[in-house]
Amino acid sequence: MLVNLSDEVRSSGFGYFGALADLKGLIEKITGHDVDILPEPIQKDELRQRVERDRIVAF
Repeated sequence: MLVNLSDEVRSSGFGYFGALADLKGLIEKITGHDVDILPEPIQKDELRQRVERDRIVAF
């Protein structure tokens, strides 16, 4: 799952990683499935291209 985090969260140091872990846990609890979380912007070109190819915007 691709997520767009606020500037505040992105610049929160270790809080950034805690926010990603919390979000992952919440989504897994809601869906009952394991999820992978990718924060935008994606830095690696190859990964970004694959995500753009398969992207479906939920909301």
